[in-house]
Amino acid sequence: YFDVFIEYAKADENDLLISVSVYNRGPQAASLHVLPHVWFRNTWAWGDDTYKPEMYRDDDGVIKISHRDLGSYYLFAEGKPGSFFCENETNSGRLYNFRQPGTFKDGINDHVINGSASINKIPKGTKGALNYDLTIPAGKSSVIRLRLTPGFLTDPFNDFNLLHKQRLAEADEFFDDLQKGIKSNDDKNI
Repeated sequence: YFDVFIEYAKADENDLLISVSVYNRGPQAASLHVLPHVWFRNTWAWGDDTYKPEMYRDDDGVIKISHRDLGSYYLFAEGKPGSFFCENETNSGRLYNFRQPGTFKDGINDHVINGSASINKIPKGTKGALNYDLTIPAGKSSVIRLRLTPGFLTDPFNDFNLLHKQRLAEADEFFDDLQKGIKSNDDKNI
């Protein structure tokens, strides 16, 4: 089996560092797909405003996210994994037996699990995923680093470890002060 831990740290107000640690707890090397997702909440299908935002593959390991009210963001993925896109739309054929053309929110899963043609042929949509196809040795781990930021960065992971370490130290300092009267480490974890 695998343990997966996700840590978030802010580099700035709108600059988010994401660390995904995947541990293989089994006795032999094992493979798995780790698919960090990004999507827009579907408000275009049920409201008066039919504006539909979009995201697309900007480069290997980079998803550009565009919304008229929220602005533009970039999701950077270390290691430049592949990406999949579909629409964050309900699969009415699967749920209600009412077939419609297009790709649906379960398309990425169907593509990875069954190899179906359920993702967008052009790498854009309202839902996207980065595909980390990992093989992790027995008892070892792998770390995936992502960064979501409003500006394009030429080297998005240059200061990642330093910033992550600083935020961890700040959190430790905050909780040490908050928990100074608690003696038991187990009680502190609660």
